[in-house]
Amino acid sequence: MKSRRYVNKNTLFVFVIIICITVFLKLFLYKLMPLKYFYDSLHILGTMNGTAHADGSYLYVANIFNKINIFKFSTMEQWSWFITIIFFPIIIYIIDGRKKYSIYQYIFISANIILLDIYVLGLSKDIIQFIYFLVIYIILSKNWKNTTKLILSCMVLLYEALNFRIYYAIMAMIMVTIYYIYIMFIKNKEINKRTGFKIISLSLLFFFIEVFIVQLISTDNYISILHARSNVNLQREHVTDTVTMIKDWLGINTNYFKFIGNYIINVFRIMIPIELLFKGVKYIPFIVYQIFITLQIVKSCKKMNDKNILWIITTIAFLMVSIIFEPDFGSFIRHESALSLILLQLTNINYEKGENELDKNIANRYVK
Repeated sequence: MKSRRYVNKNTLFVFVIIICITVFLKLFLYKLMPLKYFYDSLHILGTMNGTAHADGSYLYVANIFNKINIFKFSTMEQWSWFITIIFFPIIIYIIDGRKKYSIYQYIFISANIILLDIYVLGLSKDIIQFIYFLVIYIILSKNWKNTTKLILSCMVLLYEALNFRIYYAIMAMIMVTIYYIYIMFIKNKEINKRTGFKIISLSLLFFFIEVFIVQLISTDNYISILHARSNVNLQREHVTDTVTMIKDWLGINTNYFKFIGNYIINVFRIMIPIELLFKGVKYIPFIVYQIFITLQIVKSCKKMNDKNILWIITTIAFLMVSIIFEPDFGSFIRHESALSLILLQLTNINYEKGENELDKNIANRYVK
């Protein structure tokens, strides 16, 4: 007897919408968006052609694109279509793996597709970052022991740190730290409204202790952490395109305690970026997007268990690293968009209640 396949018409409708959005953006993105959105792409293209000076990360990405450039692409538009054709079906396949979404998730999926189309699916460093997170997504999706998945995920991040972005070694360290906190202080205890506050506050405490230890072990690495943002922004202070620059309210981190103060302040600034309202109404969608993610983190912490803890850990660790290194809100959103698939899985944690009942409803309503 042949099994019946159930098709969620809402998901199908959203797929049609996001495909239309993607085609539209691929056709008109470079005509609609300001040049500042493509500085990285132009830099990579120049590096590939040998006409631009490049640091380690740009050179790494340029070499990758040169190696796979079997079609001899020479423009950003060609690369944009090529990369989209490869990765967009993968994204759709992963989204389609779970056919039941809330209306908020549908909106979130659409927003992420737009961000991916603009920032990731093109000639950019972020498509490389997306691939690393895609590998981690696949690892976390496997039915393996949490320790195995954690070790493999950290190995991916350490490999990335050695070849691409060194600061993702810190993300690996934070992931291990938070998992240790979960095992020691959260697991096998009652999960309640205070659990999220508990795990985040303990994560910050342990992280500050680790930074202090780094100060004792390696002065150079300690200084790099303290001045990560200020060193980048020093060269961008009077550039008109950096209107969303994140300036530490307590000034440059000249000591350990000022670093802690600025970091705690920036947790709230980045997770609830309402200060962007003073930059213009065009930033409202970004504010709503980030607050939605923040709410998902808070909600998921109330439901954490062995099944979902690594999704929560990965998200929190990414954000904790971003709070150190992101020079402006625009860069933060761009880099965060590479985490889209893991963020979507995080939202799934908060909409798993009543799945059996949903399965019955879908079976009754959407039969093919």
